[in-house]
Amino acid sequence: MNNPIRGCVARVEPTPYHREFVKTVEPNWAMLKLHHAERLVEDGYTATTWGSGTTKFITTSTINDERLDSISWSEERDIVREFNPTYHIPTDVSVYASQPTDERAECIENCMTGAAYMQSELEEYAPSIIPLFKGITHSERELCLSAADALGVDTVAIYVSPYFSSKQGNNRKQLFHDLNRCRDHDMPDVFLIGLLSPKYLERVPEFVVAAAGQYQWRQRYEPEIQSTDEMRSAYHQLEGQVGNALGITTRNVSEQASTSSYIQGD
Repeated sequence: MNNPIRGCVARVEPTPYHREFVKTVEPNWAMLKLHHAERLVEDGYTATTWGSGTTKFITTSTINDERLDSISWSEERDIVREFNPTYHIPTDVSVYASQPTDERAECIENCMTGAAYMQSELEEYAPSIIPLFKGITHSERELCLSAADALGVDTVAIYVSPYFSSKQGNNRKQLFHDLNRCRDHDMPDVFLIGLLSPKYLERVPEFVVAAAGQYQWRQRYEPEIQSTDEMRSAYHQLEGQVGNALGITTRNVSEQASTSSYIQGD
């Protein structure tokens, strides 16, 4: 990766409040869901014109099934071409433990085929892809790793938001268990989507190098009472906490990371 994703990524939405956050705080990285990027493209924006100009964007297809099913691969490709993020996480296909083994394998193969398609279709454009990593069994996870190796990528993304959904509650113990099972594989760098709590990130395996969430930055961002410097300082502290939790170096900041942390996953 020419611009490897490391540390803290702010998940944002196409609202004035979130846009003001990006423009004021200028996070290193920000993430948008695919249909949110589509909305911005329809309004005439690209990653550069909607953002701060310095923030690098990641778009992701990890959206709810019904909405995802309504977007074809070619439509997804066109959205990404137009929005022009730095990275795109392509062609998600949901995989559930309740599915039969052969059905899960078929879904994973479909997701990986989509990643190869998207990489080929974006080859002459700026965005690079980060394929998804998923699988309940060892062999299913190996399918993803083989596909990632064939694509020549060194980072994969794991969507962990469902571990903290309203239906599942806070299922962090299962998340840590599932991540530790991945130690049985030769893992590339891993980017987690939906977990930004520094307290929790201290417990993830060493192959996790970046994480994206929204709750954590929103708890620190108070534009009604903070100055611009205070808003930036609060986010830089979060970046430092996430970087420390993952054992990596983020941007240099003069502020010391706060010792407090929030326990919610995102």
